[in-house]
Amino acid sequence: MNNTILSTQSGERLSFYKLFAEKGYRLMIPIIQRDYVQGRQSTQEVRETFLQALYDYLDENKPNRDLDFVYGSLNTVHQTKDFIPLDGQQRLTTLFLLHWYLAQISENMPNLRETIFEENKSKFSYETRSSSAEFCDALIDHDIDFHELLIPDEGRDNSLSKTIANSSWYYLSWKYDPTIQSMLTMLDAIHKKFAGKLEFFERLIDEEQPIITFLFLNLKEFKLTDDLYIKMNSRGKLLTAFENFKAKFEQHLDSLDKPYYLTRGSATEKVTIKEYFSYKIDMDWANLFWNYRTLQNRSKNEKDDNLDDELSNFIRVIFANQYATSVKDIDDSLEYLLGTQNAKKRKDYTHLISFHKYKELNALSGESVLSLIDSFDNLVNGNDKIKSYISDFYQFYYDEHQVFENALKHNFTNNQERVCFHAYVRYLILNKDRKGIEQWMRVIHNLTYNTIIDGTPEFTRAVKSIENLLPHSATIIDYLQENNKIEFFSSWQVLEEKIKAHLLNKSTNEWKTQIENTEKQSYFKGQIGFILEFSGIVDYYNEHGNCDWADDEEKKFFEFFVTYSQKAIAIFENKNQKYNSDFVWERAVLTKGCYPLKFKGDSVTQKNKINLLHTDVASNNIARDFSWKRLLRIEENEREKIFVKQVFDDDRLKI
Repeated sequence: MNNTILSTQSGERLSFYKLFAEKGYRLMIPIIQRDYVQGRQSTQEVRETFLQALYDYLDENKPNRDLDFVYGSLNTVHQTKDFIPLDGQQRLTTLFLLHWYLAQISENMPNLRETIFEENKSKFSYETRSSSAEFCDALIDHDIDFHELLIPDEGRDNSLSKTIANSSWYYLSWKYDPTIQSMLTMLDAIHKKFAGKLEFFERLIDEEQPIITFLFLNLKEFKLTDDLYIKMNSRGKLLTAFENFKAKFEQHLDSLDKPYYLTRGSATEKVTIKEYFSYKIDMDWANLFWNYRTLQNRSKNEKDDNLDDELSNFIRVIFANQYATSVKDIDDSLEYLLGTQNAKKRKDYTHLISFHKYKELNALSGESVLSLIDSFDNLVNGNDKIKSYISDFYQFYYDEHQVFENALKHNFTNNQERVCFHAYVRYLILNKDRKGIEQWMRVIHNLTYNTIIDGTPEFTRAVKSIENLLPHSATIIDYLQENNKIEFFSSWQVLEEKIKAHLLNKSTNEWKTQIENTEKQSYFKGQIGFILEFSGIVDYYNEHGNCDWADDEEKKFFEFFVTYSQKAIAIFENKNQKYNSDFVWERAVLTKGCYPLKFKGDSVTQKNKINLLHTDVASNNIARDFSWKRLLRIEENEREKIFVKQVFDDDRLKI
């Protein structure tokens, strides 16, 4: 009996080299596998023990030294059989690295390439991360001059890994791939142990009398399942929640027929959406999120070198926002995606959403997937944090760095901030020219922060309104000036933005400077319509539909606006104790007339209740329901606003 074929109860004896040279297989480490760990710093004893055993086997030169069983299966893909190991990944990866090393030092790389390199790809590869697969390809494709290794770092035997990492073909982003880093550590250990052993390569690839072998047990042949493997391999580190999501999500991408163009090095090729996502999530996008890996609070025993939570939260935010664009105002799935208080009361609620949960929530539409990829692509900035498109002056309206970090923590300050984030990301996706983003975010800030967006229905309507505005986002001021209808947002704020658009489009910048400086007063948050009213600008606009007054009126209107702006800022500035102590301001307005507003409630008591207004931003909705901002809304509370204007016009008011 051929001694390379044992009974089906024992498995088939194979060498690593014979998998490719004789069988013609590809060896694919499956998604379900954990990272390669034999090269980790923490496994030094395991690594050295295993390498010593391999060294002894090759040195003794006796055939068929089995490395125990390797469980797996054979899958046929495009007439090529893939060998899928479900156990033994660590040993097989080390053998791959040993073959590469011995071929390099014995100048046998052409022979090795002929056997395990096809169409510029290594026939030994990883499905867990595209970066791991890319590294295997590059390793086989390039030679290392062992006479020109770099000097190792002090106290380390890392001359080989240092040389590889310094090569032109080595991507900087690979330093974030734990499998690649573990491989580099193992190569250093192999170099230390096997240096000068050129004769070992021929012994390693001997097909007649192979030295190092293993016993392959085909799970399909034995009608065994992956579940059994998981039980057998339970001693290993389980995949993280995000790795499980990513693996299943990448499989889901097979159902989408959307080509992409992927650039690797100097070459650009047409790839499937799955190939594009798999490569980018482990490479370019990982580079971005690496800068934010410390945002989430982790346990004392967990290192801050994990991007999973930040990536998971970002994906959740994008999916939730995109989902909101196409659902009804009240939707349980959206509540879950947003993580509302109602959703958190559900027994099945979890902060980390699995792939199957996303599918159950119907959140994996083609539009959502494309939006996610577009969002990643438009936020990535090489190896750095996100790029700044908004100048310091406009950070009041939208702090892109802070809000992005809040998104990665899934911890927005309020729904308004979440809506603004959606508007910001969608602008980047739709507009290659970023020049209009500051005015876009200014308008969106003013609309959202002066509209009640408490619950999911309001959030949904806000997002849908943003979607309607997005085609005009790059020229939003022109769009407002044309008096187009804007859904959902507070009518008084929409009218105010339209009037300001006419002023901002005037030939000089003085209106723009004065308006924006006034809007940025912390109490106003962009709502300054009452100043436009006091200046007579609203009356002119209502009569003419524009602000195209004569030159002699230009100076008058501008001076009025400046004067009332200065007084308003002085009075409502929170730090100005002159008007905010002993209710001085409230008492001054009461000398002109009784201004308290009635509470708009359901009960008789509530309907008859009146309240003095307050300038503080307080809890219990005081700032919203009983604030001066409410009284000063454009074209509302006309009688009460007259009292405020009279105080502003009183000669005794000193600012």
